[in-house]
Amino acid sequence: MKKQILIAIALILTLNTYAQKKNTKVIVPIDSSTNDVAYSKVILVDGVSKDELYNRAKEWYVMTYNSAKEVLQLDDKNAGKIIGKGTTSGVYRFMMSNTDFYLNYTLSVTVKDGRYRYEFSQFTVETVSKHSVGGRASIMEYLPYYAKEKGILYSAAKVIIPHMDEEINRLSASLQAAMSKSSSGIKSKDDF
Repeated sequence: MKKQILIAIALILTLNTYAQKKNTKVIVPIDSSTNDVAYSKVILVDGVSKDELYNRAKEWYVMTYNSAKEVLQLDDKNAGKIIGKGTTSGVYRFMMSNTDFYLNYTLSVTVKDGRYRYEFSQFTVETVSKHSVGGRASIMEYLPYYAKEKGILYSAAKVIIPHMDEEINRLSASLQAAMSKSSSGIKSKDDF
């Protein structure tokens, strides 16, 4: 009997912990100047030149995205700026059917001697469903439904918003790790 009670208590505690994790709300960063979602940060990298940081950022783009040529919109070494378009995808359930979505964003990396700034912004969501035409909307259209936990777009928002946050945090961590290491470099492979 004691064993069954202990198992029941352990099960209740496990379910309670799972429910708390599942109900954790994502806090989405809003840029005060644009009133739009933007994940950005300035990182100090003492003693590293602008050119080296540029090479690291460029190498990260090449290694992270399938085709850096298709992703990159601006690649200006003199200005120390790289801007690219990225996308990630997922699926949510709506009206007993799966709906595919593509989360599109812009990533800007600006470098200076000893520091760089990255910004993920301009998020849009494209939906594709077998039973409807689908569409394209700003991520901002999903935020009120996510915050209120109700409405016609809530089933989408409760999947898309956490997906966005998780994916951008993963990419940010990957970029920060790459920017802290010497580039194995696009140049060094050519110098043989």
